[in-house]
Amino acid sequence: MDKLEAIRNELRNVRDLRLKLVDLQQQVSETNQAIYEKERVTLPDMFIDAGVDTVGLPAQGNSPAYDAKLEPYYKANILSSWEPDRKQAAFDWLIKNGAGDLIKSTITIRLPLGSDKLRKRVMKALAPFKGLELSHEMAVPWNTLTAYVRECFTKARRVPPLDLIGAEVGSIVKMNERKLTNTLTEVSHGAKVAAHEDR
Repeated sequence: MDKLEAIRNELRNVRDLRLKLVDLQQQVSETNQAIYEKERVTLPDMFIDAGVDTVGLPAQGNSPAYDAKLEPYYKANILSSWEPDRKQAAFDWLIKNGAGDLIKSTITIRLPLGSDKLRKRVMKALAPFKGLELSHEMAVPWNTLTAYVRECFTKARRVPPLDLIGAEVGSIVKMNERKLTNTLTEVSHGAKVAAHEDR
């Protein structure tokens, strides 16, 4: 095999690996979407219909035992990628309804080159100097906004329009692998041996 053919073989390998990676990423995306749908729609509906809030899944073969629990679910996020009007409407609602202190503001001032003296004056006073490019951005950390939405629901406060502030509220079924515990089992003649059992 000549050197060029060896290079082409390695290039084919990289090409095939890249194609495999794209396929795996697609599978991961589809699997995450299926899990999301089952945990947030299918299973909560089934739990509610059955009138249960916890269900155990026994170990089977090499698969461990799991416990599933129906819980409330809250998430809210005003995305930076939203259109400015949509973001502003969300901020306006929060301010109007007494939750303006959730908003984090960032003011950026762009100074031209050679403006060290001006920088010192701005840092000292933050007054409106001519020739400054001033921008103001607002944001609410998603975890702060989520906590606010949860509080609105759990403490009987006015519930914000969920679409307006990027909130999602519902139920989720969370599955956790069941832990094994060690217990002592008495066998003949008073001897005890350790045994694993599911909780």
